[in-house]
Amino acid sequence: MQKKSENNVAIKRKYPEPVILIIVKDKHGKYNPVPCSWAMVASGEPLMFAFALATKRYSLEAIRRAGEFVISFPSESMADEVAYYGSCSGDNTDKFKEKPVPTEKAESIDCLILKDSVANFECVLDCEYAAGDHIIITARVLKAWENKESDLKRLFNVGSGRKLSGVTEKK
Repeated sequence: MQKKSENNVAIKRKYPEPVILIIVKDKHGKYNPVPCSWAMVASGEPLMFAFALATKRYSLEAIRRAGEFVISFPSESMADEVAYYGSCSGDNTDKFKEKPVPTEKAESIDCLILKDSVANFECVLDCEYAAGDHIIITARVLKAWENKESDLKRLFNVGSGRKLSGVTEKK
């Protein structure tokens, strides 16, 4: 049974939702990770993703400038780092220096992939769309990586206020 609700109350029922990290090289030459929960597969052939970033995000400017970035699906063990990366701006913080994670160079683009993530995708900017207070970015995948450990759990946003956790399947 449904009841009428305010938008800001009903929207809380959407959790859990997957978290991605977008890693992009900024104008200062540092790699900046930004967490994002509003993401999806946008095409299977070619493989493309779409995600939404607030119009005021420092990383949006970096994505437009670089035209390439990595979309990383962090593992549950990366929750502290992901929460930190979302708590400060890459404009005045070297997030990987302050909260390092194991990385290696991407092969197709000038970026980093995250060794402890479940999967990484080297991408190029395809296009963008204005959507209210956010910009929807579509990204075309050039190269995909997956973690050798197949039992790693993905990281999810399980509630408002940066509540991060893995999601366990009920049996």
